[in-house]
Amino acid sequence: MEKSLYWLWLSLRLGQGSTAGPAVLERFGSPEAVYEASDEELLTFRGELGEATVEKLLNKNLDEAYSLEEYCLRKNVKILHYGAKDYPKSLTNLKNPPIILYARGRTEMLDGKLCLAVVGTRDLTEYGRDAAYRVGYELAAAGAVVVSGLALGIDSAAACGALDAGGLTVAVLGSGLDHVYPAEHKRIAAEIEEKGILLSEYPPTVGPTKFSFPMRNRIISGMSQGTLVVEAPLRSGALITARDAILQGREVFALPGNVNIEAAAGTNALIRDGATAVTCAADLLENFSYLYRDSVNPSAIRRASLCAQFAPGKLAAHGVSEQARGAKRGEKRDRRMSETLHTEKRIEGKTVREMSGETEYPVYDTPEAPVAEARSETPRSQADDSVASLAALPDDCREVFEAMPIGRPITADELCRAGFDIAQLMIAFTMLEVSGLITTLPGGLYCRI
Repeated sequence: MEKSLYWLWLSLRLGQGSTAGPAVLERFGSPEAVYEASDEELLTFRGELGEATVEKLLNKNLDEAYSLEEYCLRKNVKILHYGAKDYPKSLTNLKNPPIILYARGRTEMLDGKLCLAVVGTRDLTEYGRDAAYRVGYELAAAGAVVVSGLALGIDSAAACGALDAGGLTVAVLGSGLDHVYPAEHKRIAAEIEEKGILLSEYPPTVGPTKFSFPMRNRIISGMSQGTLVVEAPLRSGALITARDAILQGREVFALPGNVNIEAAAGTNALIRDGATAVTCAADLLENFSYLYRDSVNPSAIRRASLCAQFAPGKLAAHGVSEQARGAKRGEKRDRRMSETLHTEKRIEGKTVREMSGETEYPVYDTPEAPVAEARSETPRSQADDSVASLAALPDDCREVFEAMPIGRPITADELCRAGFDIAQLMIAFTMLEVSGLITTLPGGLYCRI
């Protein structure tokens, strides 16, 4: 119990999404050693960790950690700390791994298993719904673990398929385990808790926010050997998960979709830009089965093919909506959408091929951009849109944006030394990126557009 206490203390001090965790643990060896370090020892790391992070570590109050530990024991919540036996090993090589994962379910079943993320849009079409259910079912039937965010649409359809196949599925929540979001997914969350695994880096009593969902995407992709985007429009959280997967050195796959509808524009663009096109679970397993011969059985897909077909009532049995909405948004090709599809690059201004091989730790030398020239090339309407997008964001995001230099990339560490909190920065970067105001470069660099 005492061991968990110090892990909880460290997690609460660093916050979600912090990049300081691995450095702190490498230097001190354990959270208990960090806690027992003198103020003088901690202050020597201000330059490396940032002023704000060190100030938090100087706070040795354990009251919140005690309360959280007692709550987890009472509510049957497992505390998986970084590097523990049941902690997903693939997360330990991330740049900003969660220090603590709160879990319910069969966490001991993950060891040695092939984990594959299945993600996509909330506004799915019937085609996307049927495909997500089928892929989720077939992957689970073959012995793979289906990982999703339990969101509306594609994520929950894939999770339903995995449950119906009797396989293992993992749901990574963007809120605490006692605040399932959306609320209508409480029934399927309870099923996953019994037959699979519920995970979150947020303490159980923490509710959802609009910032927490993009943050959790790195966990979905990070614990998975590959990420499949079933259906996604041009601007979608699923594409952020795909970006995270690429930067983490994971494989990205996409299901080809109808070129005439918006819901498939993002997945088709991923394929065009280098993601591997797949049409079924067997295509996915071909890439990994030779590495997981003991846990994956591709021949089981053939036996499960009939049961894997979607039928009315299969999602409803788990409390999940079967309504398909994406196709109604555009049965005919929209000319402007088509032009965007063929001119814009989907992830960070780069194609998937250009980003492949770039891990989270590359050396990236970026020349300074000619500021005046870049401004003169920006159309007036685009500049107006950018101003409107910035105005719509929370104050914290605007502060981070205004602190970023124009024409030169900056690291999160630089901004931490300027007084920003690392958790605030990670949330702000995600929101600014989704709004099209900044871009992320390899090597942990961020740049204003």
